[in-house]
Amino acid sequence: MRRYFSIIIGEGCNARCPFCISRPGVKSANPMDIEELRLAAQFARREGSEVCSVSGGGEPLLMAAKYKSEWGELVNAIECFSKRDLHSNLSIWPQGAMIEQFSDLTISLWPQREITTRYMGRDLHDRIITNCARIPGNINLRVSSVIGRDWCSDSEQVLDMVDLAKQLGAKQLTLRELQNAQHLDQTWMQEYHLPLAGVEEWLASGFPLIRQTAHGSPVFEVEGLEVCCYNYSKPGQDQEFLFFRPDSYGRYGLFTDYQDDSCRVDIPGGISA
Repeated sequence: MRRYFSIIIGEGCNARCPFCISRPGVKSANPMDIEELRLAAQFARREGSEVCSVSGGGEPLLMAAKYKSEWGELVNAIECFSKRDLHSNLSIWPQGAMIEQFSDLTISLWPQREITTRYMGRDLHDRIITNCARIPGNINLRVSSVIGRDWCSDSEQVLDMVDLAKQLGAKQLTLRELQNAQHLDQTWMQEYHLPLAGVEEWLASGFPLIRQTAHGSPVFEVEGLEVCCYNYSKPGQDQEFLFFRPDSYGRYGLFTDYQDDSCRVDIPGGISA
């Protein structure tokens, strides 16, 4: 059984991507209690977790900008994990972000400047590209992008995304299908949704399959870059997750589900229900 520890930062986001499955309006009521985080991280390690991901339910580096001291303590608290993966849009790089302390960095990126401008704001595409050039060489960089009609819907656009990921120095490009959620604009989803299966079939017809991930997603080699077709519908049977995140009232706790607040985990001497 492969176990993962995921920290969800409740500070919102500086982007307005219409496909984001994070619950709107749910933000932390107070700064994260670092002692509770330490207890949760120690519990996750005792349970066998070696991988820790830090994401935002938005943009995690907003915490680094707002609560510099707590962010530094968070980064120090997860040093016990062999893999520490930061998930960011990298549109900001606050002083004291300590990005060099992470082993992996996953960047969510729109493939084209005009799409980034539409959903994130002017000049952010160039800012993201500039910040990518600052990433230390020892960090394993992965670019993640959703596919959809209008921006990543044919072979030429997919190959353009491959070229961009290679220019940024990424080791892997992860392509994801738009994932639906109740709060999303259903009209927009229907207009832009594109099945990942079509892209996967095209890649399989012309590029070698080099492996499958733990969650069953195929990874192809495309012009010297690993390209993963991440399939939400194929969850790995040998995976377990622990989430340290705000609940629907903005209170941090440890959970076994990304959104279900009833799945809270009690830790002796630490986080309680």
